[in-house]
Amino acid sequence: MKMLNLLIILILCVSTGLFGVVYGNDTDTAYGGNGESGEKSSNIQIKTLVIVGAGYFLKSHSDFQLFLNKIELSELAGTNYKEFQDILNVAISNMENARDTYFYLKNLADATPYNQVVIDQLNNFNYKVFQEEQNLNREIFAPVSSLLSRGNVTAVYEVLFSNAGEILEDLYTVKQTIDKDIFPELSNVWELNQKYSRAQLFGQYTTMVFYAIK
Repeated sequence: MKMLNLLIILILCVSTGLFGVVYGNDTDTAYGGNGESGEKSSNIQIKTLVIVGAGYFLKSHSDFQLFLNKIELSELAGTNYKEFQDILNVAISNMENARDTYFYLKNLADATPYNQVVIDQLNNFNYKVFQEEQNLNREIFAPVSSLLSRGNVTAVYEVLFSNAGEILEDLYTVKQTIDKDIFPELSNVWELNQKYSRAQLFGQYTTMVFYAIK
């Protein structure tokens, strides 16, 4: 069913103009080989999956921020565990969809030849200067620059997939506590919030590099 839903989204998105700016976007330009029809089709699918995955990830992040808002206000407004459950269920569903999308994405990318022109641009890009000019978080940008400087864009998708899985595990843990009408451990909530933020910055920094080499 999830694969069918994703196929429907792909068909709808491919037939429209696509433009994304936040989370892993423009990475599709690293694929397509010499521009043959089959490779071009895969490139369009990669672009679509990047945007769909980003949409699910960002929506889950937004859901979790709403959960934090309710947690923050619970001391004044009271603790509504049913409301907490409903919000977390949506956050989990969206992150599961993001994880599944990135699973298809990394497999498709692995079977698609690179565009060597873009790979050469990534190889020759000055990541150190870019990090300093854009005032990027050094710790988060380090793995981005390490992968892209070697032209390993598919590994970036593997990181997006892995990040979604790790966030999901933490979401499940928090929800198990909420399901028992027990207030979650703040350390778990803080760590989950950090994972969302680090994952989002990883995707954003990747997008920023690709926009810079355009």
